[in-house]
Amino acid sequence: MYLQGSLNLLQQWERWRGRNVVPARHDIKPLDVKTLLRDMFILDIDADAHVNFRLAGTRLCSAFGRELRSTAFATLWQRIDQPVMLNKLGRVITDREADALDVVGVTGTGREVAYEIAFFPLLREGETHHVLGLATPKALPYWFASELLLGFRSLSARTPKPDFLDVRERVSRGRLPPMHINARQVGHLTVYDGGKS
Repeated sequence: MYLQGSLNLLQQWERWRGRNVVPARHDIKPLDVKTLLRDMFILDIDADAHVNFRLAGTRLCSAFGRELRSTAFATLWQRIDQPVMLNKLGRVITDREADALDVVGVTGTGREVAYEIAFFPLLREGETHHVLGLATPKALPYWFASELLLGFRSLSARTPKPDFLDVRERVSRGRLPPMHINARQVGHLTVYDGGKS
């Protein structure tokens, strides 16, 4: 099962790309995905195939207790899982298709939080040099804001399942499933659930 955030970002990625195989970096409109920004990131792949964070959302940075910009993406992974993650990114870039990975974020005390990380290729100068990502915690344990993550451990490498691909088919036909945004009215204000209180 793909998390709703990943499905929502897939829908937007499909809209941004239009009739192109992959959207360009300049096609990304943050306001289209404002509820996802805190968990989003952009990876930059340089000429030597080094993968670094170009941008990272506030909740992702807070989970690691530091700004992730310019940090090597592989350093957030246990050494044994780095080949799996790099292989996944390589396929996303080469195949120019979205993909996802089930992982666990691990703290220094051994506590774990399950994440889904989705990857979406982006073009720069006609080549796939960026990857848009979404690292979404599946549930937030009570200790989440008090213990920092040291890194991720891979649980599974997945290719999109039929329900994930079905969204792409509906998008290409112009019919989208409804987007569910957790919001409530308080007086004249709209309050969106999420983030730190």
